[in-house]
Amino acid sequence: QCRDTGNPGNPSHPGNACHTGHTGHRDLTGDARDSGDARNTRDSGDPRDKGLSCRRCDSATVQGPWLRGPGVFFWQESPVPFPLFGGRWAPARRNRENDGMTQDLFRQDAYLKDCTASVVAIDGQGIVLDRTVFYPLGGGQAGDSGVLVFGDGSTLAIADTRKGKDADGRPTHAICHLPAAGQDELLTKLKPGDAVTVKVDWERRHKLMRFHTTTHLLCHLVPQLVNGCSITPDYARLDFNMTDPLDKEALTEGIARLVAAGYPVAVGAITDEELDANPALVKSMSVQPPRGTGRVRTIRIGGDEQIDFQPCGGTHVANTAEIGAVVVTRIEKKSATTRRVVLGFA
Repeated sequence: QCRDTGNPGNPSHPGNACHTGHTGHRDLTGDARDSGDARNTRDSGDPRDKGLSCRRCDSATVQGPWLRGPGVFFWQESPVPFPLFGGRWAPARRNRENDGMTQDLFRQDAYLKDCTASVVAIDGQGIVLDRTVFYPLGGGQAGDSGVLVFGDGSTLAIADTRKGKDADGRPTHAICHLPAAGQDELLTKLKPGDAVTVKVDWERRHKLMRFHTTTHLLCHLVPQLVNGCSITPDYARLDFNMTDPLDKEALTEGIARLVAAGYPVAVGAITDEELDANPALVKSMSVQPPRGTGRVRTIRIGGDEQIDFQPCGGTHVANTAEIGAVVVTRIEKKSATTRRVVLGFA
């Protein structure tokens, strides 16, 4: 097994040694499984498809200058091209000084609208920066959009933000910014190490924050486990694991009351051990709070009078009064044990 021997040439994954002795690369990122096995290069008819990549051992036997497979790229002195963002061939580029971790500034301050950052990598998953104010899709909340402003003043539109994945499809500490289509020429100007200004679409983000905090208020009004969630700029929904009917008008009035009360919303953290000792804090059956650091981020609504407290990695408003007018637009019976509550702005 290639993961048993260790590879001193791979600082970020010291246990991922290549059993064939390859030393021409240091790391593999991206998930070839999303679009087929990267080793299947002989049937496409593309004369450039002469590279054979080993997805399992993070190595490559390069018989020619090209490798096939969206999202497959390697650290090499001569970058190996790959189809970038849906079909265009471009070189995989990475800043060797960064281990692929993105500092998520939005976790500490959801009101940051922009920041300066350095490009770490440009690959099939998107543009990775060393820091960002963009929230990636997760926990039911949609990923942010916005722009990256280059040093010459030109702007690259970002359509979505996702968490990076490793070769086995597991989330990494990278946050990937997905450019909108039709910007190939502008993308060729960007390279690792470049300084950019990151600007989130604030109007869209603020709607997501307002809806996300409202879903926590809804958890207070409907004290049942949640088995589905979606938070978008246009609507939000929660699926409750329950059989009893719900009253749309009563829930709308309850939300309005909690909003008008102006309860503070605070970001905090508990330890993994504290969460294990209080499993009832997790109110979602479908989304588990992120672990791995020993600390779990929490959101508390209310001061002396606690309205809601649960693990959450999303972005929220600082006070319920900031939510404004949100109503329950409909309630659906999705199954014998599921009631869906859909929220909209009044």
